[in-house]
Amino acid sequence: MNKDTNLGIIGCGNMGTSFIEGLLSSKTYKPERIYISDIDTEKIKNLQETYKINSVGIDKLVNTCNIICLIVKPKDIKLVCLKIKQSLDNKKIVISFIAGIKTNQIEQILEKKIPVLRIMPNLAVSISKGIIGYSKGKYFNDSLIEKIEPIFKNIGFFFPIEEEKMYLLTAISGSGPGYLFYFAEIIYKILLDNGFTKESSKKIVGNLFEGSGKMINRNSDEPKILKEKVSSPGGTTIAGLEVLKRYKIEEILKETIKTSEKKAIELSKNL
Repeated sequence: MNKDTNLGIIGCGNMGTSFIEGLLSSKTYKPERIYISDIDTEKIKNLQETYKINSVGIDKLVNTCNIICLIVKPKDIKLVCLKIKQSLDNKKIVISFIAGIKTNQIEQILEKKIPVLRIMPNLAVSISKGIIGYSKGKYFNDSLIEKIEPIFKNIGFFFPIEEEKMYLLTAISGSGPGYLFYFAEIIYKILLDNGFTKESSKKIVGNLFEGSGKMINRNSDEPKILKEKVSSPGGTTIAGLEVLKRYKIEEILKETIKTSEKKAIELSKNL
């Protein structure tokens, strides 16, 4: 797909908005080639005015666009698919961003041989640092991946994954930013409580996470080795890590991810 292909987005919540921001900031898409639809008319109006993109009804979006991205809540996916199915043909591509919903579930609702791709991105697509795992539906062939790939590679790490592993990916990369923001919130509050300014505190926390992330990506060492490089014998890092181990932070994180993964599986059963 090239930049002259129209792309439609149904559902413009936080993920939908982040996707729009990523497409535009990376210059992957021109504003006039992006069409959006959402039941929240005020939100749509604001997005249209901010980004100069097209706001249309759902029927016109499907008729106008070659790529239709579904970024609605899991509970709404059936209704949305029923609304768009009559306007779809096998020349159009449906991309589902929806947690927990399998490609074959969408195919069954559409009742047509429509190419469906399931992806699990996260909010960092807005700054072209997203994690975007994908699984192909029954009618989505490799030639279509070659056409779609440039869109998503511009806004993050785009990679194939077995669909059954998508639940775990949802729990880690989809929900993961929320966990990390929670840690950031705690550190930010500690700084404020100890007299640091809001500006300094935010900068310290931002650089702490950004710097650590870049070291993981740009270094051949695994995270464990990087941790050990920071941990001088008898030093401050070792002392702090002992507290985390004492409170079983590893077990807490495993349980956190396991619970999130279970929720993703539940969503697929509630369709």
